[in-house]
Amino acid sequence: MLPILKAEAPKFEAIKNDPSPSGMQKMKQLHAIHSESAPELQKILSPAHYQQLQAIREADIKKAIAAKRAEVDRLRVREPSS
Repeated sequence: MLPILKAEAPKFEAIKNDPSPSGMQKMKQLHAIHSESAPELQKILSPAHYQQLQAIREADIKKAIAAKRAEVDRLRVREPSS
């Protein structure tokens, strides 16, 4: 399982660090990566463990988007008003 997740990591980092897509677009891109590896993971994991992994992934995606949104909000507050 670890090699599959390690192969995903650079793709996730690229999406996370790309400032151009919106949060929703990034979420869709992350879901696409998860969908690519799903068949391999489903062969390895029991259905219950796969569900747990999916829940963890969803929480991680939401956390990353919330952190990015907070960062953008902080930057807006720091910008001087015209």
